[in-house]
Amino acid sequence: MKKLAFSLFGCLCFLFLLSCSKAPNNKVILRLDGGWYIPPAFHGNPYAPGGDGTHMHFIWNRLFLLVPATDQNIPRLGLSHNISSDRRVLTIKLRKGVLWHDETPFTAKDVKASILIKYAGGWGDIIRRIKTPDDYTVIFEMREQIGAIDEKIIFNDRIMAPYHIFGKITDRIEKIMEEDDRKMTGPQKEKSAAIFEKKAEIMQEIYSFRPSVPIGTGPFKFSFVTGSDFGLKKFKKGFEAKKISIDEIRILKNVSNDITWAYLIGGAIDVTHPATLQDVTEQILKLNPKTRLILPSDYGEFGFVFNTKKYPLSDIRFRKALAYGVKKDNIRLISYYYSKTVSNYNTGVLHSLSDRWLDKSDLDKMTSYDYNPEKTHQILKEMGFSIDKEGFYLKPNGLPLKLTIAGFAGRSDWVLGCEGLVSQLRKLHIRAEIKTYEGALFHQRLAANKFDIAANFGADYRAYAHPLTTFERYFGNGAYIKSASGMPDQVKYHDGTTLSFKKELHVLNKAREPGLIKKTVGKLAWAANEYLPFLSIYEKNLMIFVVDGKRVKGWPSPEDPIWSASSAGMESVFAYLISTGIVRSVKEYR
Repeated sequence: MKKLAFSLFGCLCFLFLLSCSKAPNNKVILRLDGGWYIPPAFHGNPYAPGGDGTHMHFIWNRLFLLVPATDQNIPRLGLSHNISSDRRVLTIKLRKGVLWHDETPFTAKDVKASILIKYAGGWGDIIRRIKTPDDYTVIFEMREQIGAIDEKIIFNDRIMAPYHIFGKITDRIEKIMEEDDRKMTGPQKEKSAAIFEKKAEIMQEIYSFRPSVPIGTGPFKFSFVTGSDFGLKKFKKGFEAKKISIDEIRILKNVSNDITWAYLIGGAIDVTHPATLQDVTEQILKLNPKTRLILPSDYGEFGFVFNTKKYPLSDIRFRKALAYGVKKDNIRLISYYYSKTVSNYNTGVLHSLSDRWLDKSDLDKMTSYDYNPEKTHQILKEMGFSIDKEGFYLKPNGLPLKLTIAGFAGRSDWVLGCEGLVSQLRKLHIRAEIKTYEGALFHQRLAANKFDIAANFGADYRAYAHPLTTFERYFGNGAYIKSASGMPDQVKYHDGTTLSFKKELHVLNKAREPGLIKKTVGKLAWAANEYLPFLSIYEKNLMIFVVDGKRVKGWPSPEDPIWSASSAGMESVFAYLISTGIVRSVKEYR
């Protein structure tokens, strides 16, 4: 089977190398793979289906690039930022001399327009008004104190709405924001349905806008698009153009991982990030000595949601019995070999960042679910479960115990994880089977609590590297894991007091004193571990393959913290490395 697969790879590589072995006119072309809408569906509006895709990372810039490993904000379109002492005003100073790709000067109005569209799309109720006192200053006045990730959302969002193109629409959005503010600060203190309707109407106008080409401020501008590849050329008037030694970016169509592996084996691309099986990875690295594998954290933990509304998972004793009986690392090796092992706790705090957010004294108060199948059987027997003639557990009422594991069809690592869990449950004498569902149906079943156990991501720090995102996901009203698991709004804390999730989430969002932050994280982590809405299996790593020394060189070492920014979009990191001259052409290639 492997020989057949690699024969296919060889044929594909031969075709690819025929078409892209030489760069025309001695240009340096960096190649990667990705996705986009094929013409005629393609257009230049990034806010509407048809305008999004891999190219976005090279065409549009952020204000700042967040590096989660160091919590550093690298200036891009923004140069500096300041938050007032009462944490209600955010001021951002912008870079001068930046041009849009149509050579219109970039100003504060463009930032304002971009954030106004984000507000119309549903985020930003905290913003009272946005001021632009000059072309290079943006001031955000807030209704309340800026929360833990509010400024990170503003910093990390791509600025994609040039005022000279979107201004007529965003001026109307600003009036809606003013009306919204009057309602929020007036006697009603509630938004009317009319505000939501006005936002929805404007977003429909934005979605229907179809410019022929995208206009950004990024290091590369649109060149051409076909069904097989997407061309970008260096923006020679960009603010970092002098540092860029790469003439063009060529994005090859990513149809499947098999095709991407073929690109890699044939040396047709310079950087890519497919989830890759261990044996295929080893073959790629063996055949291509200049190819290196980078494994930064994706800042998310894969595992399984427990439906606490359905017996026997509604009984915390049963959930704990399963936690003791699952050997996490065995599932990790089956599902995603290059991921990180996690601890025996299930705190919702990302394993690789636990020292930053959790004190050891908090962990000492929690249950450590060390692998102990004997304890699993002890708990089940204490609950009244018994073994039938076939060697599988019966419920206390004498009916067979059978669990169904819901998987997401098409996500091979998720399905493999489900298979690993089923295998372990059967070793525990628990009947189990997998059922996979297409995307929309999968999410619908979780939202309606129509499952026993479901594969998913629990801890999710992507883009912001802050535990609030995960705890909102676990315990926030209407949030994904809370809705699926059926967790209540409050639980009993270890000291006998009531732990209100709404209250603790608010504290964590607004807290700035390190001691209070850790104390609050400790409480929420305790609840996640002791009430077990989610069983964490592994921390996912991204798999980034870079070819160093063929067409380009200078890719940072695997330990460089810049790779941690990949969790917010790997191609944005590639664009940053190229535009700053860190990744550059190989001289002899020119």
